[in-house]
Amino acid sequence: MLATAEWYVLPNLIDKLSDLLEQCLTISQQVAYIEWCARENVRKSLMSVDLSTKETLETQLNHYFDSAIYESSTVNHYFFHQFNETWLVRDKQHQHKMSDVYAVAFWTLLIQAITKTYWYPKRIWVCSNAEAYFRQLFPAANYQLFVERDKTGVELPEGLLNQVVSTKTLAISTPQSIDNWFDLQGTLQLSLKPYLINGRPSIETAASILGMHPRQLQRRLQREQLKYSKVVDELIFESAKKDLVQSQDDIADIAFRYGYRLQTHFSRAFKKYTNLTPTQYREHRSSERKWGDWTRKQRYQRIRDMPEGYFNRLAKERQQDKGYPSFHIAPPFGLLNDPNGLSYFNGEHHIFYQWFPLGPVHGVKHWYHLSTADFIHFSDHGVALYPDQDYDSHGVYSGSGLVNKGELLLFFTGNKRNGDWVREPTQCYAVMDVEGKIAKKGVVVRNSFYTEHFRDPKVWKEGETYYMVVAAQTHEKHGAMALFRADELDNWHHLGPVKTRYSKFGFMWECPDYFELQGRGVMLFSPQGVNGDNEYDYKNIFSVSYLVGDRLNLDTLELQNHQPVVQPDYGFDFYAPQTYLDDQGRRIMLAWIGLPDIDPPSVRHQWAGLLSIPRELNLQGNMLIQSPLKELQDLRQDSYQVSQTVVLDTTTFELEFSTKQDFTLEMSNSKGHDIRFSLHDNKFTLDRSNNSILYAEDYGVIRNAPRLDRQQNIRLFVDNSVLEIFINNGKHTMTSRFFVDDMNSLTLSEGVAATLYPLAGINGLNTAKIQ
Repeated sequence: MLATAEWYVLPNLIDKLSDLLEQCLTISQQVAYIEWCARENVRKSLMSVDLSTKETLETQLNHYFDSAIYESSTVNHYFFHQFNETWLVRDKQHQHKMSDVYAVAFWTLLIQAITKTYWYPKRIWVCSNAEAYFRQLFPAANYQLFVERDKTGVELPEGLLNQVVSTKTLAISTPQSIDNWFDLQGTLQLSLKPYLINGRPSIETAASILGMHPRQLQRRLQREQLKYSKVVDELIFESAKKDLVQSQDDIADIAFRYGYRLQTHFSRAFKKYTNLTPTQYREHRSSERKWGDWTRKQRYQRIRDMPEGYFNRLAKERQQDKGYPSFHIAPPFGLLNDPNGLSYFNGEHHIFYQWFPLGPVHGVKHWYHLSTADFIHFSDHGVALYPDQDYDSHGVYSGSGLVNKGELLLFFTGNKRNGDWVREPTQCYAVMDVEGKIAKKGVVVRNSFYTEHFRDPKVWKEGETYYMVVAAQTHEKHGAMALFRADELDNWHHLGPVKTRYSKFGFMWECPDYFELQGRGVMLFSPQGVNGDNEYDYKNIFSVSYLVGDRLNLDTLELQNHQPVVQPDYGFDFYAPQTYLDDQGRRIMLAWIGLPDIDPPSVRHQWAGLLSIPRELNLQGNMLIQSPLKELQDLRQDSYQVSQTVVLDTTTFELEFSTKQDFTLEMSNSKGHDIRFSLHDNKFTLDRSNNSILYAEDYGVIRNAPRLDRQQNIRLFVDNSVLEIFINNGKHTMTSRFFVDDMNSLTLSEGVAATLYPLAGINGLNTAKIQ
């Protein structure tokens, strides 16, 4: 078994598989799944990845198969080639549906873990008729199922197989004897989970499930210093915790379900495990659902469905968070993501954002609306667009604003799902008048050109002609920016994807933006499925890119003479930026400080996501320069000269300094936790490895940006748990969340002096009534 220091264990793969299957299987089906599949495959295997070199996914999977040791020779995974297709298969073992479901789910999660993408199979071979189970397993995926094959298999596209991943050798180490083949506690809990419905399983039952004699299992438990009762208690109470939050069942019924005849005995044992009684736990978690706890039904509830006082409880939870920002736009509670509809209209900047109000998770989306004349004083208008039409029944998704003939046009994606949970996106629009009244006008663009990934319209006007770019995925599963044209708002024509040298750059381009700046054309988008080949680029789960070239040729659809793709930000948390023009002719950008599928620590306080400070964009050659909007200087309350180590009286401030030397800047607390920003070896490094709370560690805890100039002019904005760094007047930026509890100290390298400006908060937010 491989156990050297440089080996990295793929995180929680088997646990994720169990959770995934649990979502789509009934209890009896889970029992069948365990009986048919666990003995062959679900034993807690050590999957390791050597991060020393880079090879293609196909090579990595071949290493995986070559080094695998299987309990049974009937489990034989390999590549199968026919015609011009490549399939990942395993030979037929039996015709049970759960075997097919398990194999495909395992491959999917394994490939996702290696490639750090959200790939799903598009063509699947199965030995049995498992259509219903796959529809539940991959509800959003668009795939073909081929039934009654002699192999279970998934087709792997050439682009995926040739993708270079940061691994060298994959190895799965499984038992060569029944006495040493599994992580005992993990496999016990995984195997026993479906049987809890019948009460507390005995050790004889557990041994039977695992194919062991009870005395053999008892010896293994003693050898690993485990108590069977404690292993089962942990499993029971973890399941009971979910029941307490997700159901309204009486505690006595929950206790009986898990083999406790008396509620008092259950409550006493539960408190010993959690430090809370079941009643206290249910009350504590009544408004604190975590990402994984939310069912599909809960994510698509409406504001009107929530009980009286629900949103007040969320607001109180959010108010307890010391990390909630002071001068950034953040939600009153719930989840904020993409900025939408950014516009200068009727003497004010109008800012909309994606919002799920019920909790800090992705659910049915609304558009929330703010306006301001100066970015200091805001008007909170509350929800602007509700998911209240058939075409947006599952969410009013992202879009843009266009000032036109004395009105503000708001273009958005109507998200609807059919009975099979397949997405049916359409591009829609609404109109806001000068009094702020908004009326939806309906669907103007339907999709017959791309996969179901077709969203986020950005609209502009040239003369009397309207143009729209839409985030799209081609049927070859490549990201694209689809271009449409209209002379009338209700009559759009598809022109095709914008042509660049990056036709196979990731599997989806989200939140597209096209604008012209200083006579050049700029494409801004958020590609998914891109991995960097250096220490700087594309280190987050998803990142942002831009291209600068000649003005977009609206006849040939080409962005000609464009430079190589560039990241606009090198931090941990920057996504879905959008731009607009104001009355002064400034091109202003805001972005979501957050990322898809990343759970920030603030979820415990019932909120997630915020917007960046507004940035003015300019071009220097082919480089996009980002500068904090000058209005933000009015937030400054005072100024202090600081050097070496100083005590921080505030955690909302701006810091400026210039230097030609290498440096380290550290912000820390009394417990030794810190966030560090430094320049060494001609690169800037942002290090949050020593934060009080770590998260998104699968994607690393360090980010780097290249040094470009000899003289360094640094400007930082710190807002409790938010950090925005502008390097050399915005040639580079690094935007991040960080979590240093009770931060009270700032340290600069010797010889570096800085000016610190305490900053006031913006005002007028979180005043609208949610209804």
